[in-house]
Amino acid sequence: MNKGKRIGIILGAILGLIMHAGAAEYFLDASAAGANNGTSWENAWKDTTDINWSAIGSGDRLWIRGGNYSQLKIVSKRGVTVQISPDAVQQAVFSSTVASELYDVDDALIDGLLNGQPMFRLTGSPDIYTAAGTVFRLRHCQNTTLRGIEVERSALYQLDEAPVHGIALNNSSAPANDFIIIEHCYLHHLTADGININTAGAATGYDHFIVRHCRIHNVMDDGVQASGSFTMHDCHVDRGGEVPKFGGHADGVQTAIGARYLRAFNNFFTDFGQNMFIEYASGYVQLFNNVMVGVQTSSSERGMNVSVQTNFVGEYVLANNTFYHFLTYNAIHGGGTLERMIPPENRYIGNNLFINCKYLIMSAPELLDSSNIYWDTADVQYYTTAGATCSVPSERKPGASVYADPLVADLERLDFRLLPGSPALGAGRTFSQFFSTDKDGNLRVLPWSIGAHGESRDVSPPARVMNVRARRAP
Repeated sequence: MNKGKRIGIILGAILGLIMHAGAAEYFLDASAAGANNGTSWENAWKDTTDINWSAIGSGDRLWIRGGNYSQLKIVSKRGVTVQISPDAVQQAVFSSTVASELYDVDDALIDGLLNGQPMFRLTGSPDIYTAAGTVFRLRHCQNTTLRGIEVERSALYQLDEAPVHGIALNNSSAPANDFIIIEHCYLHHLTADGININTAGAATGYDHFIVRHCRIHNVMDDGVQASGSFTMHDCHVDRGGEVPKFGGHADGVQTAIGARYLRAFNNFFTDFGQNMFIEYASGYVQLFNNVMVGVQTSSSERGMNVSVQTNFVGEYVLANNTFYHFLTYNAIHGGGTLERMIPPENRYIGNNLFINCKYLIMSAPELLDSSNIYWDTADVQYYTTAGATCSVPSERKPGASVYADPLVADLERLDFRLLPGSPALGAGRTFSQFFSTDKDGNLRVLPWSIGAHGESRDVSPPARVMNVRARRAP
């Protein structure tokens, strides 16, 4: 190691120690009865409106106990942490007629996760929204993480007179939001999107926006809408039977026209017109280990709607996904542009499992080779898009997919793990250059299996299929 590099490392270590030594802790507690100066739990600030943000600098931490507070708003801060107290016994609830907001906040952590539960709860306005709004908004933020936040309007969302997003990333001028992580959050009962990413960072990789380990349900528009490159994984997204109140077409996840570097894996989607909508992507798409469950008996419900632009670059991966119960329309809509616009050597499509899907893929069925399996249960009923019952179509658009009972663990409980003896075990292709585990996080072993899940040896034979809307995955 050269002398200059050694000196740089030593100086970096000294600077880190200085910053750590100088870090301060501040406190917010609605039940405090002291001096209200934030210097201790006894003298904690009582409300967010009391916080002296000018005193909180880079490396400092604001601890928050449960209680009721006004909006959470942080402006022009670097390197701060806002965190739930380890001894909190109730949620910290933020409610205000003005949206909670991070504005020009970089390298920050907003952490409400405690014992696996979101302990920061944001409800937005205590009154009915009469104009479009957002419960929690980020503008001009970079390298910032939101963790353990519940966003909901269950008490008033049915009465709102305008669409309200849960978390929205937007700004009308530079710099754009970029390198944002939203994780372990719970967003529900909203009249618009759960998460609306209406701002695009530089499209240079999959890590500009990351949504992971989130649960989103009872939303009247998209679960997640993303305008630029993003990664979404290990999320559960369920429309919950909500009907769009302010127009639009509700999708589990929707990406913007022309976006690239889109990766979605290990997710569960159900009850959307298009559970995944990848619209005219321009490059680098990876969709794998996702489970999509249909519930509708009319309309054109689809597992995926996928398309690409003529200038598409990079790989398109559509592998090891499980589609179930798409009774009225397609498991995969589109496909024609994938076949026309992407060279065969850049298409990685295989190992997909289709159960009770009226059509597998409407255009370019030749994209489906024998590494895909489809199957109809004995009591499946298909419908026209108008809601009339119909027989199994004579042409399913399966390509070279194999028709065989995949022997999954328990359809009644939406458990798609494979039983011993399943023809899907060891019958797939290998896509190890893109991923190496199944939806449960288990390492995929050679030869790879078909579907999102691997083998299960500790379950009973499959149970009778029932109404999917009555049972949802845990």
